[in-house]
Amino acid sequence: MNRTLRTLLIGLAAFFLASELYAENRTYPCYRLAKTPLIDGEVTGDGAWDNIPSATGFFALRSNYVVAKKQTSFKMMHDGEAIYIGIHCVEPNVDLLVTKAQDNDVNIWQDDSVEIFIFPQGAKKYIQFMISAAGKRWNGIGEPGSQPIALSNWQAATVRGQDYWEVEIKIPFSVLGKKPADGEKWTGNVCRNVMTPGSMAGDEHGDRFSSWAGMEYGFHEPERFAAFVFYNKPLPAGETQNIERQLTAQVTGLITDEIKQKALPLKEKIDRILLSLFNLKTIGEELEESEDLKKEVNLILSEGEAIKKEYEATGDSSLSEISALRELLDKSLILLKRLDGIKYNLLLERLFSSTDQR
Repeated sequence: MNRTLRTLLIGLAAFFLASELYAENRTYPCYRLAKTPLIDGEVTGDGAWDNIPSATGFFALRSNYVVAKKQTSFKMMHDGEAIYIGIHCVEPNVDLLVTKAQDNDVNIWQDDSVEIFIFPQGAKKYIQFMISAAGKRWNGIGEPGSQPIALSNWQAATVRGQDYWEVEIKIPFSVLGKKPADGEKWTGNVCRNVMTPGSMAGDEHGDRFSSWAGMEYGFHEPERFAAFVFYNKPLPAGETQNIERQLTAQVTGLITDEIKQKALPLKEKIDRILLSLFNLKTIGEELEESEDLKKEVNLILSEGEAIKKEYEATGDSSLSEISALRELLDKSLILLKRLDGIKYNLLLERLFSSTDQR
C-alpha cells in the first residue's frame, strides 16, 4: 500500500471516529419556557431569552470541524405548543448583508440567511425552514422544494445590530406533526449562509456555509444531524451556565482532537524541512552563492521558531484558544509553501549552473 493511500485511509478512519463521537455527544436540551418571547427579531435584550442556554461553535462546511470565522449561536425553548428559536449571527459587515430573495423563494440560501432542520422522532422526513436577514421565509419537507408548508403557519422576524443580526422563530408543533414527550430526542440542525465580503466556499477554511452539527457535503444530511432533547419542565434555576459549559465541551473536545491530529504532524514536518534545508550539503553550497535565498531562508527560520513557541504556549480549553491554533496552522501552511518555492528555485539554479559549466 503506498504512503498516500495509507495516509488517506488513516485520515478517513479518524474522521469517521470523530463523527460517531460527535453525533453521540452534541445535544441541546430544550426546556419549557418561563416567559414567552415577543417574535420581533430581538434576542439580545429580550428578557425571555436571558436564562436560556446558548449553543455556539458552528463548523465551516466540508472542513472536518474547523470553527467558522463568523460565529453563530442559538437558543431554543418550547411552551408545549410551539418551539421558539433565537439565533445570533456575528457580522462585522452588517451594512453589506445580501437580501435579494422574497418569501417562498427556494433560493433564500443565496442570501445572508439561517436554516433550521427539525426531524421529529418517528417522522419519515425532516422539515426545513429558511429565513433571510431581511426576514423573508421558505420551508419544505425533506429535499428542497418539496411539499411546502403555508408561511402563515409559523413566524419569524429579524433585526440588525451594529455588528450582528438576529432572528426569532416560532414553529408550532402542529406544523411538525407531533408534540414531543418528556425526555424525547429529536434530531436536527441550525445552519447559516454568509454572503458578505470575506466569506468563501469550497475552501478548507471557508465559512460561507456553517452549521451546528458537523456536516460532510451539505446541510441535507439527516444521518449527521445533532440532537434536541425536550423537557416538559422549566430549566432548573442556576443551571444555565452548567449547560453552556457542557455544550462548549462537546465542541472543544472534538475540535481540539482534530486540530492536534493536524498540528503535531505539521509542526514535525516543518522541523524536518528546516533541518534538511540546512543539512544538505548541495543546498548549503547554493545558499552561499544566493544571498536573496539565504535571507529568505533565515527569515523563514525565525518565523518557524516563533510559530513553534506560540504553539507551545497555546492551550486548548476554549474556542478562542482553538481559533488561535487554527491561525498557527494557517501560518505553518504558508511557511511550507514558501519553503517549497525556495527548494524549487534552488533546483533551477543548480540546473542552470550545470548547463553553464558544460
